[in-house]
Amino acid sequence: YQVEHAGKEAFLQLPIGIVIYNEDFEIEWTNPYMEQVLDENVITQSIDVYDKKLSEKVKSGESLLWVKVGEKQFHTRIATDHRTLYFIDYTEQRQLEKVLDDNQIVLANIYLDNYDEISRNMSDNYKSRLNSLVTETLNKWSDEYDFYLKRTSQERFIAVLTKQTLSLLEEARFHILDEIRELQLEEEQRNPLTISIGIGTGDASIPDLATLAQSSLDLALGRGG
Repeated sequence: YQVEHAGKEAFLQLPIGIVIYNEDFEIEWTNPYMEQVLDENVITQSIDVYDKKLSEKVKSGESLLWVKVGEKQFHTRIATDHRTLYFIDYTEQRQLEKVLDDNQIVLANIYLDNYDEISRNMSDNYKSRLNSLVTETLNKWSDEYDFYLKRTSQERFIAVLTKQTLSLLEEARFHILDEIRELQLEEEQRNPLTISIGIGTGDASIPDLATLAQSSLDLALGRGG
């Protein structure tokens, strides 16, 4: 009796969604937890009400899949023999995984490709102005996207950012490349200044990221900057 009672209690009250469907993939029954997921009566509706391609995935023979319903993300087990779906809420875990992924450290090496060529015949005054202008432009870029940037030599900078910031830079197509190219110091500068960027990203140690960033920069320079 205790086992049966505990099983019934778990079946109806635990925060695990249970959906039973028929041969036409129409919902015949849901437990109370799953009734609360969608604010509507889903009985007789297709199981695709939870995911547009859920019935296709069931037909394909998949046994485990991710289903996003509203703001919730479920790790869903499919029991085809009993035409039953078990929805286990992994929303919090997935959110934590995303936070950890977004905050992964990314290292970047920034190199002024033709700095020597451009500054070689410049007066000290113009060379100083060029350095200040480049630093100011890159610092403004780092402030805009909220990451750390440090000039390590006349030609090199190092940046420390997160994977989430890297995604934003990618979406903006690294507009800093064009901004640097457009910098001009009157007639003293005959050719546009250009930069190359090597990035180290991924699930690796910081020394490995630094090595990857340098090899990425070497690859970019090997292809002409």
